[in-house]
Amino acid sequence: ILMRICSHYQMFYIYNHTTPQVLKKKLNLIVRRATLEMCHTLVVFQTGY
Repeated sequence: ILMRICSHYQMFYIYNHTTPQVLKKKLNLIVRRATLEMCHTLVVFQTGY
């Protein structure tokens, strides 16, 4: 899972540097929200809460 996340971030990093500023801001919000939800899900899955 960690490797998948890392490669996803690498992909996003490359995408970030080839994308217009306006799109970047919208994408950053979406990705940040998705990342938060994903982290929360991982924590819930690992701890069982």
